[in-house]
Amino acid sequence: MKADETQDGFRWLTVGPAESDLELVLMPVGPSPMMDAATAEKLAELLAAGALGTGVFETDNCQETFQELSDRGSSSPRSPPSGLTGSKRSSRTSPATGSA
Repeated sequence: MKADETQDGFRWLTVGPAESDLELVLMPVGPSPMMDAATAEKLAELLAAGALGTGVFETDNCQETFQELSDRGSSSPRSPPSGLTGSKRSSRTSPATGSA
């Protein structure tokens, strides 16, 4: 994990390889300081339709998804912070697994 940020009650994480400047954002899809309700709804529709499936997917529980991907051979410099469980509308990306 490279960053764990909160702004106006909205939390997001960034992840990426330690040896790179690449940072991928992990964030819930919903109204926030980053997008209004209409934009969040459109993005959620694209996710549900699989239109962004090459780099974004949803998880109900970040910890469980992290463990599942780890069990399949994925690697990450560290696990998600304890207490972070994700939300029904969260998106996660990673070069190797679609998640970190």
